[in-house]
Amino acid sequence: MENISIMFLWDVVTDPEHTFKGYFRWLDVRQTAEDGHWPDGIEFRNQLTGRIVAYRGGKLLSSDGTCITCCRKPAHIQA
Repeated sequence: MENISIMFLWDVVTDPEHTFKGYFRWLDVRQTAEDGHWPDGIEFRNQLTGRIVAYRGGKLLSSDGTCITCCRKPAHIQA
C-alpha cells in the first residue's frame, strides 16, 4: 500500500464515468453521496479493512446491499 494519510483511506476502485481516482476521506464519500453527486455505480474500498461500498440508485450501499446513509436523489434528478 502506498504511504497515504490515515484520513484518506477510501480508494476509488470502480468509476463507470472514469471521472474520479485517488483517495478520499469517509466524510467526503458519505457527504457527497448524501448530496447525490457521485456517478451511479462508483465503488470505494477501505485500504485498511478491504470493505467496499458503492453508490447505486442514489444510495450508498455496503457490499451486502444495506443502505449506509439516507441519500438524496441524484442532483441531476432533483426538481
